[in-house]
Amino acid sequence: MFDRPEERNPRNTGRVNNKTENIVSEDSKNKNLYIIIGVLGIILLIAGGIFIFNLGKNSNSKPYSSSESEIAITENTVLPSKIQEIPFQELVGEYTGSINNKIITVNIFLEGTKKRYTYSENKRLSYMLFHFPATNDINFHKPKEGLAEFRAFKEGNTIILRSPNVELLKTK
Repeated sequence: MFDRPEERNPRNTGRVNNKTENIVSEDSKNKNLYIIIGVLGIILLIAGGIFIFNLGKNSNSKPYSSSESEIAITENTVLPSKIQEIPFQELVGEYTGSINNKIITVNIFLEGTKKRYTYSENKRLSYMLFHFPATNDINFHKPKEGLAEFRAFKEGNTIILRSPNVELLKTK
């Protein structure tokens, strides 16, 4: 039947024999995976506990210490005063000032729920402004000629908007 040697040892025909033997069962693979995940989880919990314990141990905060090395507050010490918050309703109005020897007028108003301002050169266009009550900072969106960031101060009954190079006084 096999007259030629090629027929006795057939050549590679390009077909793959996909028969594989399952050496390790699927159940033991899953068990090993769960064991590894569990051990890593326990290690992370222990490391996290040690880290948190050391944070509390190394903090040197002494709330009621009276040692001499601490800074003593005397009568001559000037403590920073709390900033008096000015609500936006009090900031609404017309302000005048001088920028580059040119008198300008800025009108701050509330349009619906949006805080806006107009500039003296074009009173028909209004722009957004941002007010931060905790610090009394006012930032003008799309600033014109030096209008950018201001801080509001209340001196008596007058509100003043100050920046490093401009001071605007409330007129109305």
